[in-house]
Amino acid sequence: AGALSGWLARLGEQPFLVIGPGESGIRSTASVYKARELIRIADRLAIPVILFFGRHWYRSGSDTDDEAERIRARMDFLSTLQKSRSPRYHLILEPDGLGRVALNQSAHALVLVDNNRRNGVDSRPGLAPDFKEENLPSALQRICQIHSLQTAAAARNPDSQLIVPENSTQPFDMKSVLHSLVDARSLMCWQDTELERNLITATARFQGQSVAIIADQPLKGGVPDAHGTERFRQFVERVERWNMPLLMLSNAPGFLPGTQQERLRIQ
Repeated sequence: AGALSGWLARLGEQPFLVIGPGESGIRSTASVYKARELIRIADRLAIPVILFFGRHWYRSGSDTDDEAERIRARMDFLSTLQKSRSPRYHLILEPDGLGRVALNQSAHALVLVDNNRRNGVDSRPGLAPDFKEENLPSALQRICQIHSLQTAAAARNPDSQLIVPENSTQPFDMKSVLHSLVDARSLMCWQDTELERNLITATARFQGQSVAIIADQPLKGGVPDAHGTERFRQFVERVERWNMPLLMLSNAPGFLPGTQQERLRIQ
């Protein structure tokens, strides 16, 4: 119980290093050090990592190491994650796993397996999954799609053409505009939930080149609020780590005013 597993797996044509604890999380300092070494191996082999866990990643166990050694091991592991050059995707099996903020903040993507279609997932910034899938196979397929978009080359698509509504003063669906602009079937919206309705974060291919996209959504009002602008900030920081070009489409009446938004640090 509390041990850590790591193995190489091939998903599609891409090898991944898969790392994860048991259901109760890691319980020994030795397992934390093992996780650190596995991340370093992934860097040396230049392969992506899938880190999977449920409610817990680490829980204090009954090993003989003192508290200072436990803390040192965990801080060393988190530092290794921050410095790692390998793409890392977190496969989260329980909604509570989204609360492991220190662990999740440097991940390339958070994919939640939501078997019971729960509606109670905490959607505050930093805790919302980038993608929510019904089962494990669809979650693994999503990870493959994300990784392929960031790494695999694609043929240029000379037929893409931006189509803007004739009357842009009326509500329209920005996703339709994006679909007309990017390569066919390449648009992938992140955190695409009702809560995220005013703003769009996405990745796609444009003329064969992988790009990240942030855009207003006039169909739902398109007014940037505190929650949405914080999500924009996090997404832009993530894109910068990927070294991916950023495309921004703006059609907004202005920021959402009010003291509540000011208290929430609208940016």
